Amino acid sequence: MIRTDNIKRALIRYLPLTPAIFLAVLIPRYWVDLPQYDEWDSVTFFEHLSQGSLTAGLLFKQANEYRQFFPNVIVVALGWLTRWDIRYDMVL
Repeated sequence: MIRTDNIKRALIRYLPLTPAIFLAVLIPRYWVDLPQYDEWDSVTFFEHLSQGSLTAGLLFKQANEYRQFFPNVIVVALGWLTRWDIRYDMVL
């Protein structure tokens, strides 16, 4: 009886982690360092960053119906740290 309770507790505790473990195995195995779909929009950030002309106005640029300042800052910071290696964006 006690053993089955321990098994149930372990399943309840660790079963939700299986998708994260699954992704942790698959992402490094199949990642590609190539921008896809809307990631091509971030090329302008890195052009301006390399030229030294990146401004807050560019980071506040409207995308569709909203302005995504903080995601843009995260993409630029991660790109600067990894020399724009898109594979690390997949981990986020």
